Amino acid sequence: MAWWFLSVAVALVHNGLWSTPNLETFAGAAAAFPASPGSAGSPGDYVLATVSTISVAGLLGWTEPHEFARAHLLLVVAGSGAITWLAWRRGGLALARAVSVVLAASPLVTVSLQWLGQPDPLTGGCALAAVLVRRRWAVAALALVAGLTHPEQAVLAFAGVVAVRWAWPPDPDGTEPCTRSGARRVAVDAAAALGSVVVGAVLGRVWIAAAGVTISRSRVEYLEVGLPAFAEHHLTEPVALAWSLLGPLWILVAVLVVGVLAGWWRADGGRRPAWTALGVLVAALPAVFITLDETRVFAVVTASTLAVLGWFLSRVPTRSARGLAAGLLVFTAIVPGVFSTGASTWRGELDSVPFAAFLLDGRLPEDAPPLGLWLLGPVDITIPDLPSAD
Repeated sequence: MAWWFLSVAVALVHNGLWSTPNLETFAGAAAAFPASPGSAGSPGDYVLATVSTISVAGLLGWTEPHEFARAHLLLVVAGSGAITWLAWRRGGLALARAVSVVLAASPLVTVSLQWLGQPDPLTGGCALAAVLVRRRWAVAALALVAGLTHPEQAVLAFAGVVAVRWAWPPDPDGTEPCTRSGARRVAVDAAAALGSVVVGAVLGRVWIAAAGVTISRSRVEYLEVGLPAFAEHHLTEPVALAWSLLGPLWILVAVLVVGVLAGWWRADGGRRPAWTALGVLVAALPAVFITLDETRVFAVVTASTLAVLGWFLSRVPTRSARGLAAGLLVFTAIVPGVFSTGASTWRGELDSVPFAAFLLDGRLPEDAPPLGLWLLGPVDITIPDLPSAD
């Protein structure tokens, strides 16, 4: 528990707090739920397809922008606690400590804390939790929630989940994960996980149709930007972009690569999960190329690999593991968090103190512009015009 508290504190220092400029759109949809918010037609109205978070906030009455963002902050903190508990159930104290530390340093927590209101903590959190649960029905339930949240990312994230669960080494009690027993079982697991994502997506479309919600621009339509425009977008700050994809976890990934090549984990079944995690990370790069929100997409679709990084950190002898975990937390606290949307936004550019005050009472600083412009202020992002919009 102490390691989890410390990890949460380090994550807040590393990332600060900020919110998506679409916060008012999300909150407006929650206020109108289950009816249509009547705000379609804006360039960001694709966020209305995020059924899970909008519906829960609407049912609980968290319908003001600051309440919606505050609910997501609680989701991040509670979700990290739940994932740490699942890691403890799965691999004991060593795995729980390692996973909590990996989460604090992860880009998934960075984009969740610096982009409050977006569905990333739920989509990515469900994928990470799905690696740590034992039962197939639990994986399916988590996949269903992810499908209701962001189906496009959930499909990719849970494809990674299926691969990582297949590769997961035996548990400390000698129990083999259910997905290690043959191709047929892997196929059934994939069908259960990905099929549940599809069911969640269909249920979301049913609500959209029943509520009369009109989405003028879907997420998929952004593919019309075209490959040259995507390439130009990514080359705005390529070094910062590359760092943002893993942040402090580049250290663990580098150790993982060296260990695989040197054969460090042959004796305890670590080669398969290592190669699988590296494969998931590489396989996510094409998805990053065809998006404008590079760090967010990469963090969510590779969330399953955080469990693998935690597993390897937990395999270090106890005294060394504590030292490595503490060292990673210190490094994470010193280095500012960053996310990329073409240009990169660092922790120091986010004025987290006024934002924390906004979370409490919903009041903006006296000299602040309207909420959307205030939130967009430190975020340097340019959305290219779509051919269909001409």
